[in-house]
Amino acid sequence: MMNLNLKPIGEHSYTWAEGFFLSDMPKRAEGMRQIDWDTIKKIIESKEFDRVEVGLAEDYYQTHAVIFKDDELIIKENDGAGFYGCSRWATPSVKLTKNNETGLFECYISGEENGFPKWLTDKANVI
Repeated sequence: MMNLNLKPIGEHSYTWAEGFFLSDMPKRAEGMRQIDWDTIKKIIESKEFDRVEVGLAEDYYQTHAVIFKDDELIIKENDGAGFYGCSRWATPSVKLTKNNETGLFECYISGEENGFPKWLTDKANVI
């Protein structure tokens, strides 16, 4: 099994009212954080997981997308607000499922890229 060295994080989704107040949060001194797509690609290529999702941990329901399922690259955005891959306050994360066990982990680098990378959009089946 590959050594991911990823830190577990809790999942939460805010109500509309909570999100409204969070929109005024101060920017992080370190700047924006985005999904670490290089790590995500390595995870998928390892073929160790049954399902891979990405999103922002603190508002997961509204920001996540499934990108790997049933040995296939896919893009299936949530039914809420659509996928978000970066934030000035929330934590970009990856949700990994293997043998019906699921965990959410921090997975980010500094950056402002909000969308999916070309390696994914070129090969994924959009659902």
